[in-house]
Amino acid sequence: MTRILTIIAILFVTPAWAETVLYCQDELATGIIKEDGTWRPGIFSPARYTVKFDEKNMTLLMDEEKFSCSARWLTNPDIIRCEEEMAADIHFVFNKKTLRYSMYRMFSSAWVIDGNDTSKTAHGTCQKF
Repeated sequence: MTRILTIIAILFVTPAWAETVLYCQDELATGIIKEDGTWRPGIFSPARYTVKFDEKNMTLLMDEEKFSCSARWLTNPDIIRCEEEMAADIHFVFNKKTLRYSMYRMFSSAWVIDGNDTSKTAHGTCQKF
Protein backbone atom coordinates (compact mmCIF):
# COMPACT_ATOMS: atom_id res chain seq x y z
CA MET A 1 0.00 0.00 0.00
CA THR A 2 2.84 2.39 0.83
CA ARG A 3 4.41 1.75 -2.56
CA ILE A 4 1.16 2.55 -4.36
CA LEU A 5 0.77 5.82 -2.45
CA THR A 6 4.38 6.74 -3.18
CA ILE A 7 3.93 6.06 -6.91
CA ILE A 8 0.71 8.11 -6.99
CA ALA A 9 2.40 10.96 -5.13
CA ILE A 10 5.31 10.99 -7.58
CA LEU A 11 2.98 10.98 -10.59
CA PHE A 12 0.87 13.88 -9.37
CA VAL A 13 3.51 16.11 -7.85
CA THR A 14 4.04 19.20 -9.98
CA PRO A 15 7.35 20.96 -9.77
CA ALA A 16 7.41 24.40 -8.21
CA TRP A 17 8.55 26.65 -11.03
CA ALA A 18 9.66 30.03 -9.85
CA GLU A 19 10.99 33.05 -11.59
CA THR A 20 14.70 33.57 -10.91
CA VAL A 21 15.70 37.20 -10.42
CA LEU A 22 19.33 38.03 -11.18
CA TYR A 23 21.39 41.17 -10.78
CA CYS A 24 23.96 41.22 -13.60
CA GLN A 25 27.06 43.41 -14.00
CA ASP A 26 29.29 43.72 -17.08
CA GLU A 27 32.96 43.05 -16.46
CA LEU A 28 34.02 43.85 -20.02
CA ALA A 29 32.19 45.73 -22.78
CA THR A 30 33.36 46.74 -26.24
CA GLY A 31 32.05 47.27 -29.77
CA ILE A 32 32.00 49.77 -32.63
CA ILE A 33 30.64 53.30 -32.57
CA LYS A 34 30.27 56.15 -35.01
CA GLU A 35 31.48 59.52 -33.74
CA ASP A 36 31.78 62.65 -35.85
CA GLY A 37 31.06 60.61 -38.99
CA THR A 38 33.87 58.10 -38.35
CA TRP A 39 33.57 54.48 -37.24
CA ARG A 40 35.97 53.33 -34.56
CA PRO A 41 36.31 50.68 -31.84
CA GLY A 42 34.26 51.62 -28.83
CA ILE A 43 34.94 51.12 -25.17
CA PHE A 44 31.74 51.08 -23.16
CA SER A 45 31.19 51.64 -19.46
CA PRO A 46 30.10 48.44 -17.73
CA ALA A 47 26.33 48.30 -17.39
CA ARG A 48 24.05 46.68 -14.84
CA TYR A 49 20.92 44.69 -15.58
CA THR A 50 18.08 43.21 -13.60
CA VAL A 51 17.14 39.93 -15.25
CA LYS A 52 14.06 37.81 -14.55
CA PHE A 53 14.33 34.29 -15.92
CA ASP A 54 11.36 31.93 -16.07
CA GLU A 55 12.70 28.43 -16.75
CA LYS A 56 9.26 26.85 -17.17
CA ASN A 57 8.23 29.20 -20.01
CA MET A 58 11.84 29.74 -21.16
CA THR A 59 11.47 33.52 -21.13
CA LEU A 60 13.71 36.26 -19.87
CA LEU A 61 12.87 39.87 -19.06
CA MET A 62 15.76 42.34 -18.96
CA ASP A 63 15.05 46.02 -18.33
CA GLU A 64 11.61 45.78 -20.01
CA GLU A 65 12.94 43.86 -23.04
CA LYS A 66 11.43 40.38 -23.46
CA PHE A 67 13.49 37.42 -24.69
CA SER A 68 12.63 33.88 -25.78
CA CYS A 69 15.10 31.30 -24.55
CA SER A 70 16.19 27.76 -25.34
CA ALA A 71 18.65 25.24 -24.03
CA ARG A 72 20.18 24.33 -27.40
CA TRP A 73 23.68 23.63 -26.18
CA LEU A 74 23.68 19.86 -26.22
CA THR A 75 27.18 19.61 -24.76
CA ASN A 76 26.28 21.67 -21.68
CA PRO A 77 22.69 21.64 -20.37
CA ASP A 78 23.46 24.58 -18.06
CA ILE A 79 23.81 27.00 -21.00
CA ILE A 80 20.71 29.01 -21.92
CA ARG A 81 20.47 31.13 -25.10
CA CYS A 82 17.97 33.97 -25.21
CA GLU A 83 17.00 36.17 -28.15
CA GLU A 84 15.12 39.44 -27.97
CA GLU A 85 11.56 38.93 -29.22
CA MET A 86 11.00 42.31 -30.92
CA ALA A 87 13.91 42.65 -33.32
CA ALA A 88 16.19 39.71 -32.43
CA ASP A 89 19.13 42.14 -32.32
CA ILE A 90 20.08 41.29 -28.75
CA HIS A 91 21.32 37.87 -27.67
CA PHE A 92 21.90 36.90 -24.05
CA VAL A 93 23.72 33.65 -23.29
CA PHE A 94 24.20 32.52 -19.71
CA ASN A 95 25.26 29.59 -17.61
CA LYS A 96 22.69 28.62 -14.97
CA LYS A 97 25.38 27.07 -12.78
CA THR A 98 28.17 29.70 -12.86
CA LEU A 99 25.84 32.69 -13.57
CA ARG A 100 28.30 34.06 -16.14
CA TYR A 101 26.86 35.67 -19.27
CA SER A 102 27.68 37.11 -22.65
CA MET A 103 25.41 39.65 -24.31
CA TYR A 104 25.55 40.77 -27.92
CA ARG A 105 23.74 43.81 -29.33
CA MET A 106 24.10 43.24 -33.05
CA PHE A 107 22.98 46.10 -35.25
CA SER A 108 24.31 44.35 -38.32
CA SER A 109 23.09 46.89 -40.85
CA ALA A 110 24.67 49.93 -39.16
CA TRP A 111 28.03 49.57 -40.90
CA VAL A 112 26.52 48.42 -44.20
CA ILE A 113 24.08 51.32 -44.59
CA ASP A 114 26.37 53.75 -42.74
CA GLY A 115 23.80 54.26 -40.01
CA ASN A 116 24.40 55.40 -36.47
CA ASP A 117 23.51 52.27 -34.51
CA THR A 118 26.20 50.87 -32.24
CA SER A 119 27.12 47.19 -31.96
CA LYS A 120 28.24 46.03 -28.53
CA THR A 121 29.41 42.88 -26.82
CA ALA A 122 29.52 42.55 -23.05
CA HIS A 123 30.53 39.80 -20.68
CA GLY A 124 29.90 39.58 -16.96
CA THR A 125 28.50 37.77 -13.97
CA CYS A 126 25.10 37.68 -12.28
CA GLN A 127 24.07 37.25 -8.66
CA LYS A 128 20.77 35.90 -7.42
CA PHE A 129 18.58 38.24 -5.38
